[in-house]
Amino acid sequence: MSEDPAPHLPATGLLDSLRADGAARVFVHDIFSHEYMARAARDHPELNARQERALLLANGTDVVCVLEPVDRAYLGLLAELGIGPGPERVVTASEARLPSGSRLTTLLAADAARLARIGELVAPAIAVELHPFISTWREAALARALSASAGLPVRVRGGDPEVVERADHKHLVRPRAEAMGVPVADGEIVSLGSRTRREPSVTAVLERAIRRLAAATGRAIVKGSRGALGTMTRLAGPDEAAPIAREICESWENEACVVESFLELTLSPNVMMHVAPAPGPVRCVGVTDQRLDPGLAHRGNVFPSAARTLEAMLESATRLSRWLQSEGFDGLAGFDFGEYRDPASGRLRHFFVEVNPRVNASVYPLAMLEGLNRARSRAGHPPLAAFVSGTDATALRSFAELRHACSPLFLRPGGPAGVVPYVTGYLPHGKAALVAFGRSPEEAEDLRARAVELL
Repeated sequence: MSEDPAPHLPATGLLDSLRADGAARVFVHDIFSHEYMARAARDHPELNARQERALLLANGTDVVCVLEPVDRAYLGLLAELGIGPGPERVVTASEARLPSGSRLTTLLAADAARLARIGELVAPAIAVELHPFISTWREAALARALSASAGLPVRVRGGDPEVVERADHKHLVRPRAEAMGVPVADGEIVSLGSRTRREPSVTAVLERAIRRLAAATGRAIVKGSRGALGTMTRLAGPDEAAPIAREICESWENEACVVESFLELTLSPNVMMHVAPAPGPVRCVGVTDQRLDPGLAHRGNVFPSAARTLEAMLESATRLSRWLQSEGFDGLAGFDFGEYRDPASGRLRHFFVEVNPRVNASVYPLAMLEGLNRARSRAGHPPLAAFVSGTDATALRSFAELRHACSPLFLRPGGPAGVVPYVTGYLPHGKAALVAFGRSPEEAEDLRARAVELL
């Protein structure tokens, strides 16, 4: 059966979507504004470093706030490549190692000296835009504190925190998607109730749902309404329904979960949309394929997407974006889809998985690609066409060690392919995050595999 080749969607417009229209930009990517991410930090101390990913969205005049100091040599590498802010425009919440799960927004809002420093850096702007990882009441509180300190109006991109909170719950979004005609997998929502007052009968209800939905395709997938790092996802065949239902009811804090028939994926694309304040436009600013482990946890992204149902996915993402906009959301939102082969027709189809009403992991390599290509265009060099991102274990514990081991593979200004590290704060915890760029996904994957061998 012949099929059309995957359509190519260039990575353009993401950085422009963050443009502040004359206002100064301050990036504060506090992942621990998520309550569930803060809980995950207990077992993943390296997560403290994720705030530094915002460096990849900034230009030389922006301000980026981070929890802990970023290696100045790494900032120098970004500058050599034509991306990132100058070191003097990186505001650090603490010069010491902070406890895992420390909240950047809370620390900044309570620190008069650092608020004053941000005010100095944004002068002489007449307004400030705060670009967060996600819009919550913590970002709103920081905006008020910064406004009072700097004497300037401060607007948070990302929309009403209550709207974001609702959109971040899978069991609330799924019915909305169905009502708009967006394809979803066969499934149902199971109310679990409060973990401290969970009725014993809930386990039986969940077990029956798993058995029913696993019967059609051999397995069911159970997704907590919210969760971090794939911890709230389980795959179960009919014979595993009872123990998995019992485990979920005993340990999950979610008050609801979504149970769906598991569809064998050919790809799992993420469509990144930018939603302007109503009644402005909504548009796609990048599509990547997610790299997933056997438990469906995210392990990286690939650009360009090889999905053949992109046109239909973009239509679905646009419908959902318009709904978010009508509710009061604005900013970046990532839509996860699955592409699968329909067993009845043999045709490739898509279905909606979830929305991240915030920045997600695909944004950072997409922004890096766009920023690198802007710098290359200014210098008269051809653009990079593809990337593969991911994080791997390493025995290297500093950027200096990583650079010494892998520098022959590092991307050079104007070079046709190469590797760029990011989240260098992972390294003391034995993890290395790398984005490999090339002329094709295959070249990028080969480069990344060679770099991983050196870790």
